Amino acid sequence: MHSTADSDSTAKLANQPSLCSPHGSPPPTVMDAAADFQAAIDKLKNKNLESLANFQKECGAAISALQRTVDVHGKKIQDVEESLTDTCDQLVGLGETVARLTKENEAMKKQLDYLSNYTRTENIRIIGLPESVEMPKPADFVCNLLREVFGPNAFEMPIIIDRVHRTAALKPPADAKPRPLLVRMHSYRVRELVLRLASRHEGPILYWDKRIHFFPDVSPEVARLHSAFTGVKRRLHQANITFRLYHTARLIFMWDNQKVSFSFIDQHMPTTPSVSTGAADT
Repeated sequence: MHSTADSDSTAKLANQPSLCSPHGSPPPTVMDAAADFQAAIDKLKNKNLESLANFQKECGAAISALQRTVDVHGKKIQDVEESLTDTCDQLVGLGETVARLTKENEAMKKQLDYLSNYTRTENIRIIGLPESVEMPKPADFVCNLLREVFGPNAFEMPIIIDRVHRTAALKPPADAKPRPLLVRMHSYRVRELVLRLASRHEGPILYWDKRIHFFPDVSPEVARLHSAFTGVKRRLHQANITFRLYHTARLIFMWDNQKVSFSFIDQHMPTTPSVSTGAADT
């Protein structure tokens, strides 16, 4: 009974259609699908290869352009470096030239200041005289002023004055401070005598009840150095201590029977005073 059933099942299986070809090959539909898939892969591969080739071509062109730009900038950088080297060499030379010219300029300034003061050795600067009081004959006015202030017997030699004028500035108002009066003496000895008499004069020198001062005429640079002594001179005047300023800026006065000398480095701070015994210069 079982043998008959097994025989029927085997016969049914034998009668079903086979998935394989008579020779054991895949069916035509599978072959076509595989061929289409392979064709798609080849097409995609070719497309990618073509895109890659185009990309490489574009990259090559861009790299070539960048290389040309780099070469141009490299040449420019080289030119700039060479120019900077030349400029540095020139700056070194200019620095040496500036140092030399600065040294020469300082020497010329000192020489000019010396010559400026040398041309003023016969000059006197009178401070405090009212404006236009010396007119119309300034030289005669100053001669009479000197005899009136210091006495007719103070001068053993004649007083000869070459020129008298006010400083080069606009005439101030009537209530303003008058301009200094510049007097050029014909003789250096008379000029020194006038300054010595003024420094030794007892009490203030007055003219029309106004106090006047006699100073040597100096260059602006020396005047700037002298201005550093203004406070010191005021205190020496208050203490009735005789002093004298020497060229270019050296203050000498007597203190406790000793000659004290100050030389200012600048207009603010003096050096340590040098003290020497002896009579004070006047």
